[in-house]
Amino acid sequence: MLEHNLPQESVAQPVPHVEAEIPKPTLTPQTTGRIETYLDHIFAKLVKVMPEAERIQQRAEMGRHLEALVWAHMELDSTEEDACELALLQFGAVGKVARQWRTEAENSRPLSRFSARPAFTAALGAFAGAAMFSGIFIPLLSKWENDLHLVGGARSVIDWMQLGIFFGLPLITGLTIGRWKSRRQTLGTLYAQAFTLPLIPSLMMWTAGHFDPTVGMTRTSELVTWSVAYFFMLAPLGCLGAFTGSVLRRRRERKLLVSR
Repeated sequence: MLEHNLPQESVAQPVPHVEAEIPKPTLTPQTTGRIETYLDHIFAKLVKVMPEAERIQQRAEMGRHLEALVWAHMELDSTEEDACELALLQFGAVGKVARQWRTEAENSRPLSRFSARPAFTAALGAFAGAAMFSGIFIPLLSKWENDLHLVGGARSVIDWMQLGIFFGLPLITGLTIGRWKSRRQTLGTLYAQAFTLPLIPSLMMWTAGHFDPTVGMTRTSELVTWSVAYFFMLAPLGCLGAFTGSVLRRRRERKLLVSR
């Protein structure tokens, strides 16, 4: 039997449905500018503690999260301006976010776990300012006390102010360092005080001599004695403040972990 080669009927192949690509909406330049400014302020504070490549990566990721938050608030019928404001508020203030990133960056470095360098660097500037304030302002209070011929209660107020500055400033400065830095706050504070507190007697003598030329120069041996005495009087207060601040910091971190 002859076989007939019949032409095969063409079978219609299913054509895949291709949806028209809808262009993704973009944020306005004003919103993008606010986000970029926010990120600039945060990562400018992290230049010394975070490598450049990591900063670029983290900045891009944070920018994507912020944009996603803006879109999420806009889907809840917020205007773009209000959505941007809400997103930035939800992320937190620039200083707070930068401190959190700085703490994480410092903790991630192996050296910072056992080194007091980060705390020492911060404490050195803080206690240098405190020493200058004490060394200049306390003699000024004495000068005003003598010039105004204060007696009785008014004189007592000046005396108490001088005592408060002299003993309270190291305590408050140490407390600030303890709450601000994350590791070895007390040791870093001790090192910083060794460089700064002995300068207070010299500053006091310079200030007193500047406003009253009749004040004689103190001998070097006496100045060294006073410098050592000031360190041993005030350094324990600074260390106590730093230790208290570190305890408060750890409690706050534990509360944040529990709340999450």
